[in-house]
Amino acid sequence: MKILMPFWRLENFDRYIPQMTAIAEKIDEFHIIYLTGDPKIEWQEILKFHKININYPTWKISRFNRFFAKRDIMNQIKHIEVDLYYTLNGDWSQEFCYNCSQNFNKPYVVRLRGDIIKELEKIKNNPFIRWIYTRIKLKTYRNANLLIPVSKRIHDSAAKWLKDISNLSPIVPSGVDTNKFKPDSIEHSNFTVAYVGRISPEKGIKTLEKIMRLAEDIHFIVAGEKQMDIEFPKNCEYLGRIPYKQMPDIYNRADLIILTSETEGMPLVILEAYACDVPILTHKDVFPSELPIYGIVQQHNDPKEYIESIHRIKEHDYNIINARNYVDRYFSWKSFGKKMCEQFEIVCGNKTNAENYREKLDFKVMYNFIDHETY
Repeated sequence: MKILMPFWRLENFDRYIPQMTAIAEKIDEFHIIYLTGDPKIEWQEILKFHKININYPTWKISRFNRFFAKRDIMNQIKHIEVDLYYTLNGDWSQEFCYNCSQNFNKPYVVRLRGDIIKELEKIKNNPFIRWIYTRIKLKTYRNANLLIPVSKRIHDSAAKWLKDISNLSPIVPSGVDTNKFKPDSIEHSNFTVAYVGRISPEKGIKTLEKIMRLAEDIHFIVAGEKQMDIEFPKNCEYLGRIPYKQMPDIYNRADLIILTSETEGMPLVILEAYACDVPILTHKDVFPSELPIYGIVQQHNDPKEYIESIHRIKEHDYNIINARNYVDRYFSWKSFGKKMCEQFEIVCGNKTNAENYREKLDFKVMYNFIDHETY
């Protein structure tokens, strides 16, 4: 099987290498097309990279330019023989895969990582623009040959807005490399709360900032690329975007990982924290219901409630030793790659729907029998 995937900015690609490797190991060829950045030598050993050249300097912000560059892009990739187009959900990449499918008569698959309904609710343009944007966005979802959700919440949300759920696959969660993400004694004198992720509005960064200003006695670490204007207070150590290989060190410098997002699918930060035996703090609208709780999942995304929870964890020794064992058992990248490629085979006609249905049942049974322990 040969797959092509768009990933426009390779500057952020290292975070995705484990999941791309898990897929690449089970197929014949995995092609990545990109606009900016340079592929590392070790990436090129497992993936085939193709740079797309366009004449529009404002490409990455203009839908108008994307429309007029479409034919040029199709001409640059038409020589790449593939069986399927695959993308992580996102406006640009979904449109690209939809257009490829239309032009080259090949199926395309979308990895559903976020709640589409909540994304559309947050569009702040005038009603007419919102209506157009919604139609375009939903078109690329509904015309996909398969949508692969990362969690139960995302699966159930997608089922509500899909006209036909036949293109909605079983849940395929992400994985964690427990050989890289593991407990390590990194000394730090103060109780430390860490946030790992993009610095953008939908990640609840304003809420996180309020928490920092209310908890002046707590040391915070923030690691992630800034995508909004914000100044963190003095008790916050902002590290910027860090390389993927350094991320385990951030978890091990922390006594607690906090997640204040407004919406999430299956946050890798939770699984990686579990792998490092670090408790998490978040709220029920973000935490995946199929996971056990190692830490605190509060009712509301409220700064004052977070302060109380932080002090509860600070004052009590949370024994979360089973968290790592849980992740190691159920969330390997090997399992992820196997399940993803089985879904690709269905789309390409190499597997029957009856086999797919049995997998749905097996996956449901697996989650019903997970030992959900709460600390």
